[in-house]
Amino acid sequence: MANAALGAIYDKLTMGDDESLRSANDFFSFVTPGMPFPEGSLDFQERNFVPTHQDNTENEEGETVDLDSLKQQLGNETLKMYGQAEDLAYLMDFIPDASGIDEGAKRMNISTQIWNPTSRLSDVYKFVLDNSQVVQTEVSKELEAKIERVRKILQSKKTITDFDPETFEEIKREVMVESRISLAYKEKKQAYDTAFMSYTNAQIAALSGDREAVHFFARNEQILSSNVRLALNDWIANGFKDLYEKVTAFLEQAASTDLNLLMSNYREDMRLARVSNPAVPGSRFYFTKLVPSGFASSDYGWTQFSFSHSDYESHYDKTRKSWGAKASYGIGPFRIGGGGGQTKTEITNDVDWSTFSVKFSMAQVPILRWWFHGNLLTSKYWRFHPDASATGNAEVLSDGKVPPTGQLVAFPTTAIFVKDLELKFKTHSGSYRKFDEHIKASGGFSWGPFSLGGSYSSDKKEVDVESETTAEGIKVKGMQLIGFRCHSLPKSPNPLEGVAEDKWV
Repeated sequence: MANAALGAIYDKLTMGDDESLRSANDFFSFVTPGMPFPEGSLDFQERNFVPTHQDNTENEEGETVDLDSLKQQLGNETLKMYGQAEDLAYLMDFIPDASGIDEGAKRMNISTQIWNPTSRLSDVYKFVLDNSQVVQTEVSKELEAKIERVRKILQSKKTITDFDPETFEEIKREVMVESRISLAYKEKKQAYDTAFMSYTNAQIAALSGDREAVHFFARNEQILSSNVRLALNDWIANGFKDLYEKVTAFLEQAASTDLNLLMSNYREDMRLARVSNPAVPGSRFYFTKLVPSGFASSDYGWTQFSFSHSDYESHYDKTRKSWGAKASYGIGPFRIGGGGGQTKTEITNDVDWSTFSVKFSMAQVPILRWWFHGNLLTSKYWRFHPDASATGNAEVLSDGKVPPTGQLVAFPTTAIFVKDLELKFKTHSGSYRKFDEHIKASGGFSWGPFSLGGSYSSDKKEVDVESETTAEGIKVKGMQLIGFRCHSLPKSPNPLEGVAEDKWV
C-alpha cells in the first residue's frame, strides 16, 4: 500500500511521463520519515532578516519596555532568523544517492538518511572552483562587457540593513541576491507547474476508474486545461520566460568562450554567499532559499492530492514491476523512531486497509543557490589541476553512467513539501490505543515518507510533530519535507580532447 501510494505521488510529480525525467536526467529522492517544518521556521525568507518592529514600547504583560530592551528583542529575533537560514542551507546542501536509478525503471530513490555531514554539495563545488584549470582563450572587450551585463540580468549585489549581534545597532552589509527577473521567472514557472500538475492529477485519477474522478475530469477538463494555458501565457508575459532562457543559454555558450572569466565570477559569487551565524561561533554556511519566499504561509502553489484503496490496483502493478519489487529500503507501513534506526510495528495486522485513504496538499518548491552554477560542471573546458589531489579529493565527480558513481553524481533542484496530511482507516480498539501510545512517545511515528507524530531528530535539531488520532485515522498538523527532485550530472569532468597542455591555466 505504501509503495502504491508513492507510485501515485510519483505520477503526479512527473505528470505521468517517465520519459521527461530520463531526457532531463532527473530523479526523485524521498525521505523516510519526512522532515517536519514548524510554523514560522522560514520567516527569514519572507522578512529578509528584518525583525518585526513594534510601534509601542509595551510587552505582552503591558509593562513598559525601554529602548535597550527593545533593541535586544529585535537582535534576538534577527539571530533566530539566522538560525533558520542555517538550518535550511544545511538541509538543501547534500549530494543525493543515485545508486537505485536505472534506464528502465521508475527514477526514484527512497532513503532513511540523505544528509551526510561528510559529503556536502558546497564542499565539493568549492574544491572544484579552487582546484581546477580552464582553457585559456582570448576574448574581446565587447564580449567581456556583454557577459557582465547579462549576468546582472540574473543576479546583482545588494546592500541590506542588518543588526550587529553585540551592540544591536544597525549595520550595512553587501550580499548577492536573485534579480527580479530571475525571481519572476521561477515564481511563474512554479505557477505553471502547479496548474499542469492539477490537470494531470485529475486526469490520472480519472484513468484509475474512480467514478467521481471520471465525472470530475469530464466536467472540468476545459477549465483545467484553460488554467494551464493561462499560466503559460502569464509565465511568458510576466515571468520573462524568453529573456531568462536566452540569458542562461548565452552564459552556457560563454562558458566555452571564456570560462576563465566566468570562473573568477563564480568564485566571487560563492564568497559573497558565505554567511556566518552570529549565534554560533565558527558556524558558516552558504545562503540558500526556497521560492516563492512566502509559499509556506500561503495556499498559492499547493496542489490537492488524494489516494484511496480503490487506486491501489491501478498503481500497485507498475510499482511492483519498477522500484517496488527490488526495493530493500524498508519503507514499511508504520515505523517507530525518528532517525535511521527505526523499527517496524505490528499494528498493521489490525488495520482494515479496504477503508484506507490519504489526502494532503503538495508543493514543488525550487531551490535557489546563487553561489552554485551547474553549467560549470558540465563544461568540457575545465579539469582538475594536476596537483589537486594533494589538497583534497580530485576523483571524478560523475562517470555519467546509469546508475552513476562519483563524489558528486547529482544535486537537488526542487524540494517537495506536503501539509494538512490526513490518513483514514478503521482499526480495532486495541490498535487505536497502540497508535495513540506510539505517537505520544518520544521516538516518532511514520508511514512511508510521512511523519505522523512524536519527536523527530536530524543532525541539526529535534522537532515535535502534532497529530490527532482517532479510531478512524490520523490527522497531522503542519508542513513537512518529504523529498527532492534531483538532477544527475553527465560525465564530469569531461575535458575536451586535443587541447595543448599550455592552454590549461
